[in-house]
Amino acid sequence: MFGLSILSAVAITIGSFTLFIFLRQVVFKPAVCKSKRRLNGKVVLITGANTGLGKVTAEELAARGATVYMACRNMEKAEQARQDILSKNPEAKLILIKIDLNSLQSVKACAEEFMKENSSLDILVANAGFGAFQHNLTEDDIEWHLGCNHLSHFYLIRLLLPCLRKAGTESLKSRIVVVSSKAHWGSGNLDYDSLQRGKHWHAYGQSKLANILFCRHLSKLLVGENITVNSLHPGVIFTDFPRHIMPVPKIFLAPFKLMTLTPLQGAQTQIWAAVDESLEGVSGKFFAGCAEASTSSCAKNEEEAEKLWRWSCSKTRLPLDL
Repeated sequence: MFGLSILSAVAITIGSFTLFIFLRQVVFKPAVCKSKRRLNGKVVLITGANTGLGKVTAEELAARGATVYMACRNMEKAEQARQDILSKNPEAKLILIKIDLNSLQSVKACAEEFMKENSSLDILVANAGFGAFQHNLTEDDIEWHLGCNHLSHFYLIRLLLPCLRKAGTESLKSRIVVVSSKAHWGSGNLDYDSLQRGKHWHAYGQSKLANILFCRHLSKLLVGENITVNSLHPGVIFTDFPRHIMPVPKIFLAPFKLMTLTPLQGAQTQIWAAVDESLEGVSGKFFAGCAEASTSSCAKNEEEAEKLWRWSCSKTRLPLDL
């Protein structure tokens, strides 16, 4: 009996490990950005660049020659990330800039600080994001998923449009890359009232839906201009993203780590969206695995996109027209 128990335990262990490897290699198979495009002389701004996908993206784009602005909330952690990248690439051009997506005033201050030093911006990667079970509001009294994941990035992008316009040319357009998620599936149309009252079951998914709707609508408004805007799903990544949800013992994270992508693997799609030559002029799309991907029907609803645009302009006190 004891021998059978040991054999059963070994069989379960081997079976579980095989399943995790299968999931990682087949279901969550990592894509690779194959573009070798250089970014010498280009200026990039990345939100949430001190950790996870944002840090990897900052490191990669700096390695291609770009001057990278690392827009972060925690400047101490941002400096640690900067030093870590510099230890691998002493020639990296990395500049820290403060931003707190919980505050529209902080977003405005970030944009103003950037524009004091730069008149043009070639690539903006709206990478920062979070998810949590509890309900809360931003400093501007907006449900914090919608406020931080969507509205603050909306505001930052609108404020930096003059810089993006100056950088873009007909042959080499400036790019806006917004990190969304396939978690938008099943969240339904945006329900502002339920979100605000903390009654919506999938606030994170709603904020990721907003990312896609925003990009689709902005791309239409930018037709004829030398700027592209696209959103993407990075994959299921093992980062410190769950820190906003609840503390989880490391022993329980081990199986999850085996079947998910590393930050380096997960960052490939946003790096690809930022640099790949085949995407020159491509706008209003949703990507996953370094390729175009499908979205939910709600993410294609033009009336909802227009409604979100009006709501966002109202909350940030910006005009409807660009």
